Amino acid sequence: MFSIKLLSLLLFGLSLLTDPAHAHLHGLLLPGTHPVGFRSIDTKTKAGKAMRLCIWYPANEKGTKMKLSDYAGIASLGGSQDKSELHSELKRTTEMIFDLESSAIPQKEFDAALGAETWAMKDVKMEAGKWPLIVSDTEPVSMLVTNEWLASHGWIVAVPAVQYPYTGNDKTLYEGPTRGLEFLIQYMSGQAYVDTTEIQALGFGGGTLASFFAVMRGNKIRSMVSIEGGLFMPETKTTFSADYAPLHFNVPLLHIVNPAIVQKENPDEFNAIVSPKYRLVEQAKLAHHDFTIYGRILNGLLQRRGKDAGLADKVFAELHEQVLYFFINERPKEGETSTPAYFNLEKFN
Repeated sequence: MFSIKLLSLLLFGLSLLTDPAHAHLHGLLLPGTHPVGFRSIDTKTKAGKAMRLCIWYPANEKGTKMKLSDYAGIASLGGSQDKSELHSELKRTTEMIFDLESSAIPQKEFDAALGAETWAMKDVKMEAGKWPLIVSDTEPVSMLVTNEWLASHGWIVAVPAVQYPYTGNDKTLYEGPTRGLEFLIQYMSGQAYVDTTEIQALGFGGGTLASFFAVMRGNKIRSMVSIEGGLFMPETKTTFSADYAPLHFNVPLLHIVNPAIVQKENPDEFNAIVSPKYRLVEQAKLAHHDFTIYGRILNGLLQRRGKDAGLADKVFAELHEQVLYFFINERPKEGETSTPAYFNLEKFN
């Protein structure tokens, strides 16, 4: 007979699945061995431009974990810090990205989802030692799940938050973000806790271009991962940049893209990169932002991803395993440990 106690346990378990505050922001990702800390540092670039450095790192103490809502406005420099306004803007962006009708998600439901616990603890002490560094120009909040996960596996992840005006000139289109990333690398290289021999770059979408050009312009970065970036698409105008020097791109590149991006890429631009490069082509037809916080909110917290929910979780997890493996080994994982149903690996050079 069904006992009252067993029924209570089942109802409690169901509540965990349906309550956004207890849902799975990180999906199928499992944390590494390190607690995660987060801090932000306000500084200025050489040109005097205000910049906020957002840093995730391995921590050596326990503290109160941040709520997802604590990240709202973290990258805002001089903008509104009104929480209700920030939450509404985040909701509107999520709805727009996934082509949902305006107000498709009730604000109360969305606010409840933002109560989800993250892995990061704000301003806790960093674990002693020198740590490999990952730099990224992608908007800090957008990739926070990825940044927390990498930090839990022993990396420092540093992301600059700064607003660059549109130059109107194709030659200088990416100059601001590139110089900003270079400033970040220089700043972080001066920190005693950073292993300057192990600096890698990560980018998502348009945020991949600064890393791409920073590799061409310097010698600090030793490998790069691009997720859904249009590095070789004519629309990106990559070759117009004054910093474009493909022969100077001399580090391993993991280029993770969907088939639509591959179809638009210029083969000559792709082949101009002569360093070891790997293209990991997604076989599942997922949305661009399934890999960002917007996708995690819609899928993991609000559970509104429909029939693609389970697939999105699996692909999200496999992508992260590939990224971590590449940063450690400077090549993708292959064979029985990979998931060819989700990605097709192509090797070049």
